[in-house]
Formats: sequence, C-alpha cells, structure tokens
Amino acid sequence: MKKFMVDGDKIEWNLLRKRKRRLSEITDYIKVKHLNNQSKESKKANETIEYLRGTLHLIDFIQDGAAESGMWTEKEIFGELE
Repeated sequence: MKKFMVDGDKIEWNLLRKRKRRLSEITDYIKVKHLNNQSKESKKANETIEYLRGTLHLIDFIQDGAAESGMWTEKEIFGELE
C-alpha cells in the first residue's frame, strides 16, 4: 500500500471548514436548481455534483485522520459542533 504524509500544521483548519461548508452549499444549490430536469445541462450538473461530493469526502477523510491522530482537538478540526 502506498502512503504519503500530510503536514497537518500547515493546514488552516478554519479555512478548510469554511471551504468544505461552501462546497456543500454549492452542491445543494446545483441539486435544487436542476431537480427533476433531464436536460443536457442537468446531466452535466449531476456530474459536477459527483465531483464536488468526491472532494467533500476527501476533506472528511483528512479531518477524520487528523482527529484519530490525537494531535489536534476535535474543536480545532471540526470547529464548534452544533
């Protein structure tokens, strides 16, 4: 298995959370805008949603790995939990 390390001290956790939130909002916006639409544009939108979801899953993976490492608090990584 190939692995690589990420220097978590170089990650701006607050900024990562904001970007993750914004990507999620964009995904929801696209989903609502193209709901029940079968146009060619809608198919492209669905593809875009899948790419965004993949990026969101990658961010989740990074955050979960950082939390499991115990090197940062959950508050540092995930912010204030609602």
